[in-house]
Amino acid sequence: MRTIPIWVLSSLLLSSTGEAVALRKRDGSPAQVIGFDLESKIIQAPNDKNGMRRRNTVTASLDNLQTLYFVNATLGNPPQQFRLHLDTGSSDLWVNTANSQLCQEVPNPCALSGMYAANQSSSYNYLGSYFNISYVDGSGATGDYVTDDFNIGGTVLTDFQFGIGYESSAAQGILGVGYPMNEVQVGRAGMDPYDNIAAKMKAQGLIQSNAFSLYLNSLSASTGSILFGGVDTEHFVGELQTLPIQMHADIHPEFLVTLTDVTLGSTTMGSDLAIAVLLDSGSSLSYLPDAMVKEIYSMVGAVYQEEQAVAFVPCALRQSPANMTFTFSKPKITVPISELVLDLFKITGRQPTFSNGAPACLFGLAPAGAGTHVLGDTFMRSAYIVYDMENNEISLAQTRFNATRSNILEIGTGRSSVPSAITVAEPVAATHGLRGGGAAAAQSAAYVLTPLAGPFLAGVISGILGANMRLLVRDKESFQKLMVERYVTRDWENQAAQGIAMRYNADSFQRYNDKIAEYRIIRETHRQHFPPARLYGEGYAGWGNGHTEIDPRVKTAFPTQILYPAFKPRLGKRRSPPLTWKKKDIKKQAEQHEELVPVRIDVDTDKLKLRDTFTWNLHDRIVHLDTFAQTLIEDIGLEVGPANKHVHDAIVHQMHDQLMDFYPFAFSEEDALDPELPYSAYKNDEMRILVKLNITIGQHTLVDQFEWEINNPLNSPEEFAATMARDLSLSGEFTTAIAHCIREQTQLFTRSLYGVGHPFDGRPVEDPDLINAFLPSPLPAVFRPQQQAKEYAPYLYELNDMDIERNELPPPPEWLSRGLQELRETYPHDQFEGIMRHSCINPETELPVVIPAGQPTPPGHRWMFLPRIRCTDCPGKSYTPGPDMTTGNFERHLGLGNHRKNVDKRCGFDTRPKLKVEASGV
Repeated sequence: MRTIPIWVLSSLLLSSTGEAVALRKRDGSPAQVIGFDLESKIIQAPNDKNGMRRRNTVTASLDNLQTLYFVNATLGNPPQQFRLHLDTGSSDLWVNTANSQLCQEVPNPCALSGMYAANQSSSYNYLGSYFNISYVDGSGATGDYVTDDFNIGGTVLTDFQFGIGYESSAAQGILGVGYPMNEVQVGRAGMDPYDNIAAKMKAQGLIQSNAFSLYLNSLSASTGSILFGGVDTEHFVGELQTLPIQMHADIHPEFLVTLTDVTLGSTTMGSDLAIAVLLDSGSSLSYLPDAMVKEIYSMVGAVYQEEQAVAFVPCALRQSPANMTFTFSKPKITVPISELVLDLFKITGRQPTFSNGAPACLFGLAPAGAGTHVLGDTFMRSAYIVYDMENNEISLAQTRFNATRSNILEIGTGRSSVPSAITVAEPVAATHGLRGGGAAAAQSAAYVLTPLAGPFLAGVISGILGANMRLLVRDKESFQKLMVERYVTRDWENQAAQGIAMRYNADSFQRYNDKIAEYRIIRETHRQHFPPARLYGEGYAGWGNGHTEIDPRVKTAFPTQILYPAFKPRLGKRRSPPLTWKKKDIKKQAEQHEELVPVRIDVDTDKLKLRDTFTWNLHDRIVHLDTFAQTLIEDIGLEVGPANKHVHDAIVHQMHDQLMDFYPFAFSEEDALDPELPYSAYKNDEMRILVKLNITIGQHTLVDQFEWEINNPLNSPEEFAATMARDLSLSGEFTTAIAHCIREQTQLFTRSLYGVGHPFDGRPVEDPDLINAFLPSPLPAVFRPQQQAKEYAPYLYELNDMDIERNELPPPPEWLSRGLQELRETYPHDQFEGIMRHSCINPETELPVVIPAGQPTPPGHRWMFLPRIRCTDCPGKSYTPGPDMTTGNFERHLGLGNHRKNVDKRCGFDTRPKLKVEASGV
């Protein structure tokens, strides 16, 4: 065993300031355990037997009372103090925030538990807005999952995940210590579980096993304790006996064990029960099958109040020596009746009485109804419980009330690792009470009721209760009046909250308008100080200027060279139908959302190569693809008909495929969760990409690169392209080309986001490959370094005829390039290159033929690009490679005398290659 010092938490009761408890190091102990005290606190709260996510009844009264157990802790840097309710029935730590409507009430109900301020912690990290705990009655808590430093008793858990309730109906922060499978992240978001407190302690090496023991102590005690990774043998009597945790749907979601027998005094209330019960410290009362509880009520003289779903007994019942015994296969836990009698005077400061004046107390058992069977604090105070999540086991022993000594032993690893624990042989498996299996209804559990032998506790109750015992509670009329008053008060509070929200929205809207107005002023000022003349010089108004008139119907000093389809006269030979629209159709189309799709047309025919790029409205219901294809064919000078049907079909097919394969980007319309939160907590997280332009139109090529935010719905590629073309004095064709390039490149990233299942709800990208694909956010500096800034400046190049031809012609085939490379090694001084020539092919001979200039193509002939070899030393000639896919014919040309003379003349020496002679044996 490793010799590691024990860390034991020692604390006093939680003070009103919520000071953090301190750690005391115990030297020389060969164990590794983390422990701290629990404060037993009696508060007013809604009666909830099923915990945060398991509640399935709506309580009629808001005056129900609970006793809870709390721990001290801090979150963040600098530390923020919290008093957290310990709950074994849930698995998440979550706290309230001051922005919650509940925490803005007067007086503030969240002040005692604590409120988390994310923007005041330097170690805060936002994970996602998918924390959501909901109740059946519609209340609950929603907010964010985050990580921060969690300090409990001086033990710091770094990067600890927890929830923040921005909208909450529970004033107490919850520290859930249950199974990770019961976390909200798993049940609600369908994600993998994270390490909660015990698993996190093990992961950081603070404890050896994912296990803890719970000691609540007696009802009169002010503190209990919890040990992570260890047990205290002085806190229980007898031996710890180990039971398996019951499974549900092949998993262990909660701490469910099998209850087999219940006795009250010497009377057996139920035998052979085999029902699953939840050991839940978050439940103040215990909830058992209805028929059993009804019999217990009759034996102890309890009066059940259906409206409040609780029972009352005479407070004198605390003096009874009777006990209740709960059997779990073999372990037996005895609960004194006094532990089941809760004093209401300590909770409310008022003492309810029966009609005869006898004080009334709350009874610690209640009917489960159709809900989960729960053994809450009224049972758990009498049991020492070890929760072993490593081996899915629970160990039970009779508790030792008000223990004054301590003997802490560490829980090790592997099977049977709980010290001094004995495994129960052949434990009974639960047949009822597992949600979703067996007889689901709580009342239908198969147990045997034993007839009563006679009056129970007659000596205790005699003289206290009258013949017609009646509890003094509100009648129906006064109760309804109270509820109406509360409804009216809540309605006023809701109206006030709505008014605050409306004022906040109006202020936010005004701030956004002010920012837009400021941006417009800055943009106009920039345009005044940086006109196109600063780039091209004063007086520039040549061809390509963004302000040059290009309408051929307007007479200008410069000859117009561009003829748009809209300006062409519609001759009688045009067969495509003219575009005609009905006003009703135009109105319907105007109401449709415009979603522009980048389309790229690439059609190769015998004598036609069609390349075109444009954007198409995905929701266009007026212009059909066939109509567009027919008009485009006529615009390029072809005849609409069977002869060019293959061109028409290719255009329609390519457009249809690209429209069907389009992925629109979805934007979240929600604002930031809180304007005061750090940048990473905002909706619509910044997703910048690098857009690169390389556009050639005519003899000009535009090269540029810039950053583009794809997660901003206000970014318009068309508006950006128009502004860029105007600022750079570019022709109109560049405007559409720039917009098309932006949309085409953003579509590539959008496809990637859809491919990895990005939710498009404003949350940051979590996939590491996609994170690397986007630019760092936020920007590291306002201005780029001077050398890097040159890469983000636009450049305009003018091309010569050779550059244009090189860009338009297809590259030579690979076999030709490979053969020419071999010839260059043999003839290093010769200059030649592979080219592609557009040639007319005779269909009968499959050989190229010469078509004189101005002559039409003979019928049946087709045009295609053929590989040729151009010899620079023999100008005016090109050579056909061969035979087949080789360069043998051209190699013979390289050995001709005239060619060698031209090469020698250019180089000034004899360039004839020397022949290699291989020696051979005789």
